[in-house]
Amino acid sequence: MNTTSNSELEDFERSKVPESFEISSPSNNSLLPFTNASLTRREDRSVEIDWAKLDSASSTASSEKVLTEMEKSVRRNTMRFPKSARAHANLGVALLKSGQTKEAFEELTTALEIDPENYLASLTLARLHLAEGRIKDAEDVYRKLLQFRPQDAAAEVGLSSVLIRTKRHDEAYLHLSNAVRIDKHDSFARFLLGLVCLQKADLRCALNEFRAASNLDLRNPDIYHAIGVAYTLQGEHLRAEKAFKTALALAPDSSVTVINLARTLLEFKKADQAINILQGYLDTHPDDLGVRDQLGFAYLQAQRYSAARFQLLHILEMGQEKLSPTEIGRHRTNIAVTYMHERAFKKAEGELKSAIEVSPNASHIPYDNLARVYAFTDRMQTAISVLLAAVQHFPNNREIRSLLSIFYADQEYFWEAIRELEYLKAKGMLSDENYACLGDDYLEVGEAQKALEVLMEGYSKFPKSMAIINNLAYCLLGDGKTSQAREVLESRPPKEEKSVEMTATLGLLHLSEGDYDGARRLYKQAENMAKKSSRKELARRARQKMHLELARYHVERGEYDMGLREIRAGLQEKLERRSFVKGLEALAASIKA
Repeated sequence: MNTTSNSELEDFERSKVPESFEISSPSNNSLLPFTNASLTRREDRSVEIDWAKLDSASSTASSEKVLTEMEKSVRRNTMRFPKSARAHANLGVALLKSGQTKEAFEELTTALEIDPENYLASLTLARLHLAEGRIKDAEDVYRKLLQFRPQDAAAEVGLSSVLIRTKRHDEAYLHLSNAVRIDKHDSFARFLLGLVCLQKADLRCALNEFRAASNLDLRNPDIYHAIGVAYTLQGEHLRAEKAFKTALALAPDSSVTVINLARTLLEFKKADQAINILQGYLDTHPDDLGVRDQLGFAYLQAQRYSAARFQLLHILEMGQEKLSPTEIGRHRTNIAVTYMHERAFKKAEGELKSAIEVSPNASHIPYDNLARVYAFTDRMQTAISVLLAAVQHFPNNREIRSLLSIFYADQEYFWEAIRELEYLKAKGMLSDENYACLGDDYLEVGEAQKALEVLMEGYSKFPKSMAIINNLAYCLLGDGKTSQAREVLESRPPKEEKSVEMTATLGLLHLSEGDYDGARRLYKQAENMAKKSSRKELARRARQKMHLELARYHVERGEYDMGLREIRAGLQEKLERRSFVKGLEALAASIKA
């Protein structure tokens, strides 16, 4: 049966931040470019890496005086030795560190005019080019330096940084491998190799390189953090947890490590541990919105909805001038989810409308949840209207069209439900549940052959799907193919718990095989299962379906009195399914004829 149950409606969707991870460069060598990266896992589980723009210079307030004195000293040297490449290179480095990039560029260029092979000037100028986005110029300097120093690991690493940013990962891998061969103790080269392996989706390679880097630099938190990210991407959350905890012990003020450790703990439903870590960090860093956001998610998982809502409202208050419309919409959506769990549907409706208003094209989730709110409050037509509006913004979104098809089927608009699912089918986007529903919808409109074709196709793609197995078996039983139906039912995974629908279908199998008592027992079992789960409407439909199948069984055997008794019982159900009623009425008409 294709129905909208309470359990389906309660599948509230939280609006999530894209699964991303920040990795910082562990290099302490000022001559090498920092290589910070942001990793995002796509829906297909592949990894996209965004390489951060480099800072051209870095200095703290406490170091400004030292830098000024250094600049004065090396400037005097250039005046004393105007033809010294070394003096100009040293001045270029000092100017770069103090943020005077234009002057640094001039001094470094002068140094290389005097001595084209000057090592310090070459590395520093290449780093400056890369930091200011002159990728081709940086590459030229590194390649020229390698001509003079073909066995220089730093030049190999620098060139690899250029190649990484221009997505020439295979070539970068070769140069980094050269760097490791030249200097086996270069932890930074190992680290970069790990990043390249991540980009190539070779997680085993990435872990090997990150672990090798950690062995060379035992107390570097950035490397342990990277190991945690790689383990997370590989799905080894226990090892990820250990790595993130090590990184956090070495760098307790790292917000990205706190967030990723909390995510890992939440994967294992360790919400209380995640909450303690996140709250502990916020006690000393109360303005960190990212950590507060993660704390809200942790409270949601712990079903502490008012606490989650407090954090999310606090974010909106603190971030009035910082948050984008997309972020505001996401937080409003999640506040609504807390209200939905508390059955405060009016408040949830207001938050979801605000989320859609502030950012109508950011996400399908507020539309989805708003439709669920309307369905829960018996406004199904309004729910359908919301989803139709969502389709205009997200025409190829599977979740929206799937829910729309379910709502259409609930209202017995089966052809409309079929239209939505056929659209997804044409796009190659059907899930196993979609195939099961589409087959059921075709059965409801009397297209049994089409239903069988759809379900057979779904079964070939998802042979272990309980929903498809159930509906395909039911379709085969309706077509009189009892032995095939049994074969399909026996293919279900042995450890999967039987659903209400599956129990009812097993009842029909027994009925088709002549086991009347066994069939009635299974039908009653399905009804009781539905009652215990508080799915009253499903219990009624299961009962009405039982009466229909038993009536058909008696009529086919000429047992008209018993058939009429089942027909009357089926028609007396308070919640009627039009297709069931038509079947019962047709049987009654055949008896009178």
